Amino acid sequence: MTLVRWQPKTHAVMDPFFGFNDLSRELNRLFEGDSTSGCSACNWAPAMDVIEKDDNYIVTMDLPGLSKEEVELTLHNNHLNIKGERKIEHDEKIENVYRSERIRGMFERTIKLPTAVNTENVEATFTNGVLEIRLPKTEEAKARQIAIKG
Repeated sequence: MTLVRWQPKTHAVMDPFFGFNDLSRELNRLFEGDSTSGCSACNWAPAMDVIEKDDNYIVTMDLPGLSKEEVELTLHNNHLNIKGERKIEHDEKIENVYRSERIRGMFERTIKLPTAVNTENVEATFTNGVLEIRLPKTEEAKARQIAIKG
């Protein structure tokens, strides 16, 4: 067997916008607060989208390799907390690992919601490794039109 040294691609040469995603992520972290909870044992943060609509928020998170039983959701004081653990188990002991890129371990993400959420009607679904959480806004938090008199 021949081992060949792996050379990472130099994205800076191929992509003129290389690095802007990192800059954008850092600016978001500074101005909006970090959505990781400070979990010292956590070693990955799943990708997620948070979308605000007129009546609700929709949080979508990619959790490949997990089942719904391995994910825990809590909502308290307008903070949505999502945590879990991805385990990769092998049938036999592997002595010589040449490369391991699959993400594993604990994760925890916390999202601060800007307006009040109707906690009684929150719905979560988990399909094909994608978690979707629908958080309806309270009536007071929903946008409404105001008629101008005169």
